[in-house]
Amino acid sequence: KIVAIATKEITLEDDEIFFKDRHQRIFNYIPNFKKPQTFNEKLVYRMLYDRSPFYTFLADKLKMRIFVNEILSNSCNNILSHNSILYKDIDKLKEEILSTNSCKYLPKLYAIYDNIYDIDFNTLPNSFVLKTNHDCGGYVIVEDKIKFLRNTELFSDSMQKLQSHLNTNYYYLSREWHYKDIKPKIFAEELLKDKNEKLADTYKFHIFDHEKIENNYIQVTTDRFNNYQRFIMNTNWSIAPFNFVYDIPQNTLPKKPSNFKEMLNISLKLSRLFDYVRVDLYSINDQIYIGELTFTHGAAGEKLNPEFWDKKLGELWNLRILSDATK
Repeated sequence: KIVAIATKEITLEDDEIFFKDRHQRIFNYIPNFKKPQTFNEKLVYRMLYDRSPFYTFLADKLKMRIFVNEILSNSCNNILSHNSILYKDIDKLKEEILSTNSCKYLPKLYAIYDNIYDIDFNTLPNSFVLKTNHDCGGYVIVEDKIKFLRNTELFSDSMQKLQSHLNTNYYYLSREWHYKDIKPKIFAEELLKDKNEKLADTYKFHIFDHEKIENNYIQVTTDRFNNYQRFIMNTNWSIAPFNFVYDIPQNTLPKKPSNFKEMLNISLKLSRLFDYVRVDLYSINDQIYIGELTFTHGAAGEKLNPEFWDKKLGELWNLRILSDATK
C-alpha cells in the first residue's frame, strides 16, 4: 500500500540532504549538485534548483495534453509564458482538456473525475484505462468492462489502488518537486492495443540535442507486463552501447517502427523548449500516440551500464534554467 504523508514542511536543505545521501548510496560517490557533471546529477540539479512551475504543469498528465495540442497545432507560441493557460486551476480547464481529443496524437480522453465514486462506468466503452494524473503507476487497465465489473475482488482492489494513489503526494516518495502541487484527478482514457490485441510497446525518446540528432537516444520497452525488456537504441536504430539499470541486450532487437521518422520529429518538436526531456510515445498500427513528458528520468536513481555513460550523457546535456527563461 502506498502511503506518503508529510509530518513537517520539507525545506530545500532537507531535499539536498535527501538526494546527497541517496546518490551516495546508489552511485557510490559524493555528488556535487551545484556543479553537476553526470546525467543523474543534472536531473537532481533540475529538481533542487530549477523549480519552474511549468515542470509541474507538464508532469500533470491532463494539463500536458493542452501543451501537446498547442505545440503540435502551432496554435500558441507563448505556452510557457507568464500568462499561459497552464497557470489556471485544472478545475477550470475541463473543457479545454477534453477539447484536446481533436489532436490525433493523443489517446481519446473519455472523462475526468475527482474521486472513485464519480466514475460512471455506464458511459465508458468496453475497454479503457483509468489513470491518476499526478504521479507514476496510478493506472487500472480494463480490457473487458463487463468482466471487470462482475469480478468483485478485482474491482474492489482496483478502486482501492486508485484511491491510494489519489491520497498520495508523490513528491514525498521520491522528492521530485514538480509533482508536489499537482491537483489529483482520475481520468478515463483509450486503451491502446495493436491489431493483435497486444498492449502497446513504449518508445521513450531522450532528447538532448536538436542540432546533432545522433546525440539523442530511444528507450524501447517491450512486453511490459509479461517478459519485460528494455533496449536503448541510437537514432539510426542500432543498439546503443549503454542501458539504464539493465544489461545491454544481446538478443533480437526490437523492430523499427515504420513511422520512426515521424516519431522522432514529434519528439524534437515537443522538446524544443527544453534542454532535456524524455518524450514517451506509442505506435499502434502506424498511428503515433503521446503518453507523457518526463523531466526527471528514473527520479535520478537509475545507474548507467556501463557506469561511465552517466558522465557521457551528462556531457550531452547543455543545462539551462527554465525558471529563468520563463520569468
